[in-house]
Amino acid sequence: MIGQTFDYLFTAVRRFIRTGRKGLFGAGITAVMIINLLSPLSQAPVFALGAPTPLSPAYGTTTTVNNYPPLGIPELTWSPVSGATWYFLQIDNDPGFGSPVLQISTSNTAYTPLAAVLFPDGDWYWRVKVEYPAPGSTYSTEVKFIKQWATDDTKPVATFPIDGAELDFFTSPVFSWQPVTGAARYQLQISPSSDFGSGVLTYNTLTTSFQPQWKPANGQYYWRVIPFNAGEFEGKPSTTRSFSMKYGVQPTYSIEVPTLLEPLDKYDPGYVPPTFTPAFHWTAVPGAQYYRLEYTTDPTCNFGVAGYTWSYDTYNTSFTPLSAFPNDQNYCWHVRAQSGTSVSDWSDTWEFQKQWYIQPKLLTPTNNYQHTKIPYFSWKPVPAAGYYKIEICNVNSFPCMSQGFTDYTVNPYFTKAYWLWSLSTIWYWRVTPYHENDNTAGYPSTTFSYIDNYESLEPIQIYPQYYYLPNNYPTPYEDAAMNPYEDRTVSLPIFMWQRIITTLGQEAGPAYRIQVDDNPLFNSINWTFDTENLNATPSSTSPFTPLSNLEYSWRVCTLSAISGTCISDWSQVWKTHIDTSLVLTSTESITLLRPPNANEFMETTPVFEWWPLEGATSYEIQISQDPTFATYADSAAVTYPAYSPQYALANRYLEKFNYGTYYWRVRGMNGATPVGSWSAPWRFQLAAQTQWQPSRSIGSHGTDQYQIANDLDDISDNTYEVTKLYAAQDKDDWY
Repeated sequence: MIGQTFDYLFTAVRRFIRTGRKGLFGAGITAVMIINLLSPLSQAPVFALGAPTPLSPAYGTTTTVNNYPPLGIPELTWSPVSGATWYFLQIDNDPGFGSPVLQISTSNTAYTPLAAVLFPDGDWYWRVKVEYPAPGSTYSTEVKFIKQWATDDTKPVATFPIDGAELDFFTSPVFSWQPVTGAARYQLQISPSSDFGSGVLTYNTLTTSFQPQWKPANGQYYWRVIPFNAGEFEGKPSTTRSFSMKYGVQPTYSIEVPTLLEPLDKYDPGYVPPTFTPAFHWTAVPGAQYYRLEYTTDPTCNFGVAGYTWSYDTYNTSFTPLSAFPNDQNYCWHVRAQSGTSVSDWSDTWEFQKQWYIQPKLLTPTNNYQHTKIPYFSWKPVPAAGYYKIEICNVNSFPCMSQGFTDYTVNPYFTKAYWLWSLSTIWYWRVTPYHENDNTAGYPSTTFSYIDNYESLEPIQIYPQYYYLPNNYPTPYEDAAMNPYEDRTVSLPIFMWQRIITTLGQEAGPAYRIQVDDNPLFNSINWTFDTENLNATPSSTSPFTPLSNLEYSWRVCTLSAISGTCISDWSQVWKTHIDTSLVLTSTESITLLRPPNANEFMETTPVFEWWPLEGATSYEIQISQDPTFATYADSAAVTYPAYSPQYALANRYLEKFNYGTYYWRVRGMNGATPVGSWSAPWRFQLAAQTQWQPSRSIGSHGTDQYQIANDLDDISDNTYEVTKLYAAQDKDDWY
């Protein structure tokens, strides 16, 4: 019975002791249980087995990386005790084992401590006893060993830089040393003091080399390396070495001084004055963190003159000023490299003058056009222009000393609200850009001329606007930004022009013809279309597939009728560029775009547009005055997500009086198969335009009256009934 109780208590004690080890950094808990099974109580405990005999390390052994690599922590071994199944080991830096740093139960006769953090260099003691079977044994004699990891054998050996080295920039890696056995990390120290008493820069690394992110200023420095093992215990530092920093000091280290690239020095044989405010460029410098650019307008290139010098820091090897430079102003500039607090010598000083001499390219009215009714002046924008001066004169002489005017605009286009164009038949015009920075005048454009004819019947183009290739300037400024920047490339072949009204207030003709060609002489017409409306788009019955690599010319004339003859000369020839890859992103269901729902038009059949549909190769559109689409006013199949009817829906001049509400809807097609359902219908209004009767006698009727609406189904259709109608030519006199 006593033996069973003893075994039970011993097992419990052994388990308790196992959980009572001292933790890392000395913050552990030691469990101590003393169990005396006394029979009688006054007797000493009886141990069934003898104590183990420590074998290694022997008493007084110094453990280093040489005999116990890598940290000098030894493997503890002892002789086996016959019948013993468990041993209990204690390690402490106190020979009395008052608070053991480590105690462990093991069934083996050897043990190597795992936690390096528990064992700094110094004197250590260990002992062992039989733990089980109970009652075990007494402790062995304690054994002392001396742990010494931080010795000359673990002192780092510096390899580079050599003692007394002169460095320009820190190349990778600049600091290196031989590895140390047992080192888990290294600490590099750099100081301007040989005793490292002040200004110490400290860097920690896991490798045997290091590239500092920041470099100190030029001067004398010292460096050393200290190893740390896995227990974060410090080893011996390496021998101190010195080095000096000479960043970009010429001529020894001229490679670290930037070389200027552009703008070229005005004394260079290949110098061409920059047209725009230049971007400064220079070569990259090894190890440079950033660069400092200075430029000055001081005539002697003195960069120290306040008010004339500007300084900028940049991480790039180029810099573009935010403000434009004035024309014909002499500039001096230079650059230096900077890395941390170290700087290179300044580069050479170069000089340049900006000469902003780009001329505006006139667009409309096209030169020598003979039928200008309402002049719309436009030109290609000039980069860096803040505004423009437009001069118009009845003689080819500027400034105009005869009939004409001068005006200003910030836009690359201009219209005159009121001017007596009848003062002359032929007009000359030109445009001069003014710099956005200092209002300096640039070079005026070439001079265009046109013939003014208020009775002209030639259509006036609206859309697409006259195309010009954006940023198309000579090298090296082909990518210069215009002001304003605009790419007039259109995504769909949609064309629009203005209704022409005669001097009697009537439309010039019942129809129009548009021609589109990739040749401005129109000797190989790519597409032509007759329409009663003021717009045109290709359809399945009148196809046109523009190529994105071509520019097209287009013009319009007034027709006697659809398929008739031109009763006017051709309009101006405008250029356009069409790229159908720029269409809107396809949607999963048909989404109408324009005309906006419930929009109203006067005597004008609109262009219809919608978002492209995924999976659709063509579209069907229906236009009806019936919201159920039982009948159609128009329907068509089109390739593009846009449609312009050939015939007007309502127009008084054409004696089409179907004014009122219209509905329209679209669906996608893939071949002959519908893609999805019809869109939800949108509606728009077509209304009659107010118009003066050009000739009228009091009291007369008949031909003097204008019809403004009709309703052929008025009796059976009670929708949108007219309840009151007022029509008059004068607010006071009614006829």
